[in-house]
Formats: sequence, structure tokens, C-alpha cells
Amino acid sequence: MLNRRLARILVYLAVILMLGCMLFPLFWLVRVSIDEDLFEHPAALWPPLSSIGFSAYRTVLTERYVGNWYLNSIYVTLMTLVVAIPTSAMAAYALSRFRRPETVAISGIILLARMLPISLLTIPLYVLFAKFGVLNNLICLVIANTTFAIPFCTWMLKGFFDAMPVELEEAAEIDGCSMVGGFVRITLPLSLPGVAAAGTYLAVVSWSEYIFARTFMTHPSGWTVAVGAVAFRQQYLANWNAIAAASIVFMVPLLVIFGFLQRYLVKGLTAGAVKG
Repeated sequence: MLNRRLARILVYLAVILMLGCMLFPLFWLVRVSIDEDLFEHPAALWPPLSSIGFSAYRTVLTERYVGNWYLNSIYVTLMTLVVAIPTSAMAAYALSRFRRPETVAISGIILLARMLPISLLTIPLYVLFAKFGVLNNLICLVIANTTFAIPFCTWMLKGFFDAMPVELEEAAEIDGCSMVGGFVRITLPLSLPGVAAAGTYLAVVSWSEYIFARTFMTHPSGWTVAVGAVAFRQQYLANWNAIAAASIVFMVPLLVIFGFLQRYLVKGLTAGAVKG
């Protein structure tokens, strides 16, 4: 009994330590954003009450294209979800149900595409977008994010579809449902936790993507929030209060998404781990 209680205490202490390590950066962002005299006491865990203020948030919300950055990020994220999630779901379903040599080769190609670093895709995509005249257009960010996200989402959903019994679709076909109808009416509704997990991952990646947005969008009004947050750091001066405040402001939509989809995210990430 004593050993069991000691083990439980150690587990709780480990959880508290891990939680503190994960939440400390968020706490430090808040602390830096509200400290008006940051360099007077940079190592203090919490600033004095006389130094606490919210001018950094006023700077973020009034002196930049924050509204445009928010709208741009929302547009890019939503359009990427609309294009990538259905495409990934159909590709994952085909790879899961059609066990042929061709599908194995296609799976390998998709996995290889997922292994490519984002920096390797930037120059070819830039050349293509410049040739077709879509630079400084948000549609190029949608295409770039979709190109990078579909391989991962496909493999993620494939694992989820592999764990679902094929007998459900066979029963639907006996009742007169086609393969497409079985996918839309049976398989897809049952795989909503996996779709939610893939959508959450894709939303986070699209919202926080920096390289594509910084390379393909040159005018500040066309930036996304990831690029906008860095804009508060100039060549010879870094407004750390504004950078921290911008990071918190731009983090709010992701926190809302995680709050609504947390239970689906946990279930979707673990559902495809064991087959059967």
C-alpha cells in the first residue's frame, strides 16, 4: 500500500512538473506583455504593480494591420481546411480499402512528400506562382499550405480508417448502398473524431505558418498573423512587449479551437493506433 501511494505521488509530481514546463512560456509571455519597464527588472518572476500596464496591447491593436492579418489568417486557414480535409479523407479511404501494389507505391510517394522540408518547396512554388501571376494573393498561401498538409492528414486518416471494420461497409452494400454512399453515410460519420484531429492539426499549421506567408506576400496588408507578430521586431530595435502581446492576441483563436475540439483530438489521435 505504501509503495502504491508513493508511486501515485511521484506520478502526480511528474505531471505537475511537465505541466509547469509547458505553461511557463505562456506565463512568461503574459509577464513580458504587461511589464512597462521590462529592462529595469528583466529577471523578476513578476513585475511590480507600478510597472504593470497594457500599452503593448494598444500598440498591437491600433498601430498595425492587425485586422487585415486576422482576416487573412482566417481566410487561409478556412480555405485550406475546405480543400485539404475532403481530399485527404478520400485519399486515405482509397489507400485503406484498396490493397494493391499501386496503392502501396502511392502511399510511399505520399510519405516521401511528407518528409520533404518546407524550405525545399518554397523556391519551386515561388517560381510557379510568379509564372501564373498569383504572388501577393492569398490563394497562393492556400495552395502552398494544402500541398504541405495533405500528405500528413492522409496518413493520419488512413490509420483511422484501417481501424474501422470493413463489415459495416459490406453490410451497407448488401442493403443497396454504393461504395461512395457507404463512405459518405457510414464511414465518414464514424470517423469524425479522426477528421476533427486532422482538422485541428491543419488549422494550427495553417494559422502559424511563416515561411510561405513571408515569401509569397510582400505587402504588410497581405501578411498573416505569424508574419505580423515578427513585424514588431525591427532592424535595430525589438519591442518585446509588443511581440509578447501580439503572440497572445494571435493565440486566442487556436485556444478556442482546442477548447471545442479537445475531446475529439485526443480520441482521433489514439483511435488509429490499434487495429481491430
